[in-house]
Amino acid sequence: MKKEGARRRLQRRVAMAEADSQALELAKRGLTQREIARATSESLGNVNKRITRALQAIRTANAGEAFQIDLQRIERMWAGLWDSATKGDPKAVLAGVRLLERRARMFGYDAPERHEHSGPDGGPVELHDELLRRLARLASALTEGAPNPEPQPG
Repeated sequence: MKKEGARRRLQRRVAMAEADSQALELAKRGLTQREIARATSESLGNVNKRITRALQAIRTANAGEAFQIDLQRIERMWAGLWDSATKGDPKAVLAGVRLLERRARMFGYDAPERHEHSGPDGGPVELHDELLRRLARLASALTEGAPNPEPQPG
């Protein structure tokens, strides 16, 4: 029973991946999404989702490959710098530190950086109070039928 359900899910996923690939292939040939929708008897929304999913799968696959290429480059550069850096060459040491920092960011084992923002005179940013004041002005204007008191963009 469980095997049948798993088999059906896999078949649906395979069919979906094939349809995604077909939509992307048609787009690569220059068809618009509307033309692809007509050709595949699907809605425009489904075609958009299919193309987006197919492109995301490519980006994900390429990201893993790019990660490995970058890591190999860093390791080759590190090997080339090693002798000079261990002999105290300041430029090699600095370049080596930068490579190690980049590698740490790639693997995510650096502590996240903390950024603080402050208001006037280094005090707290008081967004809450300003937001409440603006909301009160808007509510007042709406109940009184006045025009919107907030400046409009553009």
